[in-house]
Amino acid sequence: MKQWIAGLAGGVCLLSAQVVMANGFLDDPRAETLIEELAEEGLDADQVRDWLSRGEFLESTRTNIAAPTERTSTWADYRPIFVNELSIERGREFMEEHAETLARVESELGVDPRIVTAIIGVETRYGRITGNHAVMNAIGTTAFSDSPRSGYFMRELKAFFRLVHEEGVDPMTLTGSYAGAMGVPQFMPSSFLAYAIDFDDDGRRDIWNNPVDAIGSVANYLAAHRWETGGPVAMRAHVDGDDFLDIVDNGQRRPHTTLGETRQAGWSPVRPLEDGREVSTLRLEGEHGAEFWYGFQNFYVITRYNHSISYAMAVYQLSREF
Repeated sequence: MKQWIAGLAGGVCLLSAQVVMANGFLDDPRAETLIEELAEEGLDADQVRDWLSRGEFLESTRTNIAAPTERTSTWADYRPIFVNELSIERGREFMEEHAETLARVESELGVDPRIVTAIIGVETRYGRITGNHAVMNAIGTTAFSDSPRSGYFMRELKAFFRLVHEEGVDPMTLTGSYAGAMGVPQFMPSSFLAYAIDFDDDGRRDIWNNPVDAIGSVANYLAAHRWETGGPVAMRAHVDGDDFLDIVDNGQRRPHTTLGETRQAGWSPVRPLEDGREVSTLRLEGEHGAEFWYGFQNFYVITRYNHSISYAMAVYQLSREF
């Protein structure tokens, strides 16, 4: 999850071919630099070296990391994968089963429990598909590669070792997506360190097996990114005239203009809304042609979880069905 990754939203996790190296990841000179940096942070260098020696390169990670689904599909293709009768039914069941925890999310963190549920639904089918790849191998495969993303994944590998050190777990026991996104909410290690919480006060931040911690952690992520309690997420827009396309900006997810200013270009909301509200202006290619949408602060917050506009819209539309 940071972002441009989401477990299921980035592609179904498959059993991976593994390339076993005699020294794991240690043959790469970057490994020693990583060991030294972690030792400076208080981790045992020999322990980190042992962990890295057990690393295995995953061919599925190499293949899949280049083309996550939400970057190669249109909205018309993307939507039915996540907004469908089965997902809606299971989402309602999830909300009923975890009603007490979701009520706490709303009262203590100010986050819409339907959005939290929808994120978990899109990420892992409500915890059913969390990935079966060893997280260390998934992240290490790209970290120790010539990919332009290797720097990002090296930082995530460093965060992963800090995570297992803090939580006192064996790194080889933690599983996730082909990209290393972990548990029910599909957090990358840096997100775990920053946003995972022990929502049931049992002394552990368990986003793999404890739905209370998973739900609380998703909500905490949204709250930390300035979720607007009770605020709108997105709204369809009517467009007219010759200038409405001029202000479409799918690359600008953060609200950057006012609704009143969009009216001058031929946009108008389908429901009454104050002209001073800040919005982003979005175009999606739907089943029946172009769709025009206003995105609000809360839509932007969802894109902090995963940067894809299609992802955020799927979360929003799924949440509306609960």
